[in-house]
Amino acid sequence: MLRTPSPCPDRSVTGIPSVNTGGVCTGFFTISSRCPAFSDRDNPILRLLSGRTHEVVTVLSVCKGSQLESEAVVTKVTFRTLCEEELRAYVRTGEPMDKAGSYGIQGYGAMFVSRIEGDYFSVMGLPLCPLCRMLRAFGVPILDVQEAQA
Repeated sequence: MLRTPSPCPDRSVTGIPSVNTGGVCTGFFTISSRCPAFSDRDNPILRLLSGRTHEVVTVLSVCKGSQLESEAVVTKVTFRTLCEEELRAYVRTGEPMDKAGSYGIQGYGAMFVSRIEGDYFSVMGLPLCPLCRMLRAFGVPILDVQEAQA
């Protein structure tokens, strides 16, 4: 965990995911799937992930005043082997066009995931368990007794 004095707004939370496979990093937060190399029928990143395990690294930061805490959360995701027809159909949904790694694990992209090791919410971009721990460290109450009894 990294704690660094830094000028921050009163409070802020940031989660920035990136996807790595075989030493290739596909980009941060949103991969530019709208670049000319991609079309409505093809996505080379999905082809790269097909039948392989990749890592989703989400850097989570919580800031309050001059206090900053950051943590990298790593989740391993394995895709089953994808056929050309389903790759093209998935790209046509438009879902991969604004996602890190060109898939949404919370959407149609979930059909491709055969295994996940780590934090599911990290793959979506905001790892909730570490976030709650970090917020508590900043004095933010999370699920207090009154809420739990309501």
